[in-house]
Amino acid sequence: MPGGGSNGNEGEPKGKDQNSTKKTGETIKEGPKKEPNSQFPKLRRDLAEKVTIQKSREGYYVGDAKFNNEPLEKKEKRVQKVVNEIKGLKGIEEIVAKIETIEDLQNLDTKTLIRLEDKYEGILLYAFTDIVGDRKEKINFANWDLYKKPVPGMKLQVDFRGNQEAEAQIGAADLLPPSVRRITVYEEGDKSRARTSIQRVGLKGRNQSGAGFYDNDGYIPIFSHDVIEIGGNVDPQKGIDMEFENQFRTKNPDGTYGSLNEDSYNKYKHSKYEKDQKFLGDLLKRNPQAMTKKSFSEDEINKLLESIQGSGLGDKIAKFAIEIAKDPNKKGIRGEHCGDWIRKIYKAAGARSHVTIYSTSYIGNDCGKKHASPAQYDKIRPGDWLWYNNRNKAKIGDGNHSALFLSWKDKDNLIANVASGDASHLLRLHTANLREEPPGTPGRGAPVTRIMKPIG
Repeated sequence: MPGGGSNGNEGEPKGKDQNSTKKTGETIKEGPKKEPNSQFPKLRRDLAEKVTIQKSREGYYVGDAKFNNEPLEKKEKRVQKVVNEIKGLKGIEEIVAKIETIEDLQNLDTKTLIRLEDKYEGILLYAFTDIVGDRKEKINFANWDLYKKPVPGMKLQVDFRGNQEAEAQIGAADLLPPSVRRITVYEEGDKSRARTSIQRVGLKGRNQSGAGFYDNDGYIPIFSHDVIEIGGNVDPQKGIDMEFENQFRTKNPDGTYGSLNEDSYNKYKHSKYEKDQKFLGDLLKRNPQAMTKKSFSEDEINKLLESIQGSGLGDKIAKFAIEIAKDPNKKGIRGEHCGDWIRKIYKAAGARSHVTIYSTSYIGNDCGKKHASPAQYDKIRPGDWLWYNNRNKAKIGDGNHSALFLSWKDKDNLIANVASGDASHLLRLHTANLREEPPGTPGRGAPVTRIMKPIG
């Protein structure tokens, strides 16, 4: 989500663009040409250009907007159905006994969730996704065959049902069967923020470090409201391989295939481990900063905290955010959008306002060459509020995302450790590539378009 329009108030979303189209997909036709006002020729040209390139987010969004705006009562009813399904499972009574309400499902730890998945393959996919465009009630888990027979090109919207530990640790490889060899993940359902995997590491994720789906930029995480396209967005049939999966399953006397077990994982390790390790090794040689897991480990969080040595307000804010990351409920701080989230972090950490030390403006959602210079990057310090241009197609923000700068992971290559959050997500620690890179570059960078500092 963006932090707000670059021509509006700092961090505030812009109002509806008076030049936007009236209907989705409607083209604005030019009227009779008039002689421009000689006093404002550039302004008139800029406005005309903005009208020409203005596009509705509907043209880019592949998620289910109706689901995101669904009444709370209806959402809770659907989640309660999942709770009831899990309560009916046999053979894991000590787990099922913990689940009586939606809140219990939200509080299940990752270890317990993985145990559920090992015992009942597909239960996490059933519990934490919804088919895009299909708001019908789910049939019962016993008769739900999407896991056993994945459909090429089907889009699933992720929803961790408020379980913050799952939000932070569960990945696509924990949910999807081994037959799914390729996926495309659309961040927040936005087509402009799509990542398509080139390799799946591991038979199933099982929440193991290194296991998951990867592109050239590293591990591809999933969060609530992201959309997964099974098989990828190009030739999805080629992204599913049932024969690959079946070689690791037990074969029943009637010719059908049974479940995955420890023998399956051992067989995979003996036959595919070296290939997986070579891929990861080659990836890290090409891109030393590539992520190989969804979230920072406790040790990494502690090291990040120790790396901030200053005692100023910005350092205090950065440390405050990192400490929040250790809290499973992230102190409950949630913003209406990513900029509002930072404003709340600032306030909670003791800042009364902020001041802009650098800002740029441009037309559209791609800043192009209009971004911070090396000298301006040198001014970035822990606790600064950054806008970086990831070219998202949201209606507000001019393609920018707001994040709280924590430290440089690789200053020479402009790879930053940052924290961000919004209405859908509580605090998330992650890295951001702040370089300018040519259009078409895989994992293209997101240069900084605004730098703001806290005021005490």
